[in-house]
Amino acid sequence: RDMLEMMGSHPRLDTAAIQTVGTKGWDGFAVALVR
Repeated sequence: RDMLEMMGSHPRLDTAAIQTVGTKGWDGFAVALVR
């Protein structure tokens, strides 16, 4: 969670966090593009 907050507030990053749900429960991943 701390990493996602840092990525979201960084001025040079465009960030997206995607939540996924499967048989193992909740999961997800983040993608960031450096401007």
